Amino acid sequence: VGDCEGFLMIRRPPRSTRKESSAASDVYKRQLIGHAIDCELDKIGRILIPSSHKNYANLNDKVILSGQGKSFEIWDERAWKDQIEKLERLSNQTEVPQEIAKLSL
Repeated sequence: VGDCEGFLMIRRPPRSTRKESSAASDVYKRQLIGHAIDCELDKIGRILIPSSHKNYANLNDKVILSGQGKSFEIWDERAWKDQIEKLERLSNQTEVPQEIAKLSL
């Protein structure tokens, strides 16, 4: 929905596969994967997120974990609520595309 910055995406490390690369995919990889890091777990299994990434996503005291299929996103609680409100306003204004209506978990 327009501006969707301000969250972190957590994914498994990619499997080693070779694919042809295009200029567009190189830009995408640079933007998405270029800032990727391996996060450590502490002794009780919590993900330790570096302060640079916390600052980027404006993560404060409370966060939301949002499952997204094979990944999940970490949002600051206020930013998540704002995003949901934007989505609700948008869904009230427009008809849901068939592709979206057909989605299921």
